[in-house]
Amino acid sequence: MGKSKWSGYNSEILKLYRENPALGYSEASRELLGDEADYKDIDTLRTYIKRFLARQDNTSETSEYDDTEVVKTDAFKKYCEEEGIDINRVRSAKFVNHAGQQKFNVVLDYKEEPFDWNDFASIIASNVDPKEIPLPTAENDKALHLYHSDMHIGAWVSDNSMYENNYSLQEVRRRLESVRYLAVSKKKDNGVFNSLVMFDLGDMLDGYNGQTVRGGHTLPQNMDNIQQFESAITVYKEHIAMLVNSEIAENYTFYATVNDNHSSHFSYFALRALAEWCSYAYPQVNVIIQTKFIDTYEYGIHTFMLTHGKDAQFMKHGMPKYLDKKTEIYIKDYIDQKQITGNAHFVKADLHQECVDFCNRFRYRNTLSLFGASEWIFTNIGYSRAGLSYDIVCENDKDVMEGRIFF
Repeated sequence: MGKSKWSGYNSEILKLYRENPALGYSEASRELLGDEADYKDIDTLRTYIKRFLARQDNTSETSEYDDTEVVKTDAFKKYCEEEGIDINRVRSAKFVNHAGQQKFNVVLDYKEEPFDWNDFASIIASNVDPKEIPLPTAENDKALHLYHSDMHIGAWVSDNSMYENNYSLQEVRRRLESVRYLAVSKKKDNGVFNSLVMFDLGDMLDGYNGQTVRGGHTLPQNMDNIQQFESAITVYKEHIAMLVNSEIAENYTFYATVNDNHSSHFSYFALRALAEWCSYAYPQVNVIIQTKFIDTYEYGIHTFMLTHGKDAQFMKHGMPKYLDKKTEIYIKDYIDQKQITGNAHFVKADLHQECVDFCNRFRYRNTLSLFGASEWIFTNIGYSRAGLSYDIVCENDKDVMEGRIFF
């Protein structure tokens, strides 16, 4: 097959899309040929540009990419700002066209250096300005429980997915903003709460080195390890600060479980850093990191048994959506062994779906996923909407009001 007469524009096409990845094919064609060009030529070049960029999908290296020039473009600087990437740490960057979507591949300059964990807290404290925020007095005996579940920061759903889920750092921020709006609205309805508990029920990060921490399960991602780590800390710092400053409750707790199948110890490192920051910046927030598969949190006459639903090592299948007899016996045994009395609740994540069930000893609740669903779930199981589940719990009464919001 002969060389296309349009191939002489290849370098100019790449340059255009490095500078403006969102540029339309028709716009690019007109910019290259000029507005006075014949319509047929503009349309033919438009088709060539589309096919040419599509052919770059499987190309990992090409001499036409100039790493130095890419880093200097306004489009790349904007991309770094939106994704929370420190441009000073960029070693190299390449413009790529992936499944028709123009993106940047970024390599960060990460140098492994010895780290003294004994100085960890003091290092964080040196960069923190403690916030002296007077806490309001509770106007009721209720607790607001926000179940942040399966955030999967770093997960990517391609444009070829049968359902859309455009998930990025910016989108995580938008969804958490909706959670804060919910919390403020519940304060208006109920008054200042006695307690606000921010639960994270696992799979906060999507995975390590492009796989789950168990290994052997490759994951489509739009962030590397460092970006996931820093993004999680950034969004949770913002989230905690804004919730505390909104004076929603007299007491605050951040409770996270890390015994999960996607991020496990990877999430633990990020949450440990967040806990140290919180101890200096917002000491009024009690931070608890749960490493056991199941553990408990108590509020008044209520005991909440908390778990991700699938552990980091041993379980082949996670706990079910609907309470079956085997799971009921398993949880009742836990209640007996731990001598749990009063109003018992078993709250879990993992399935990215909400379901509430009951037996004579406890309430069984699955919670929604802040991420929603991956392309694999959309294709094999069906549509699953992103959201957040919550409870309003009366301290000395069996009443619990269940709720949810969708994004």
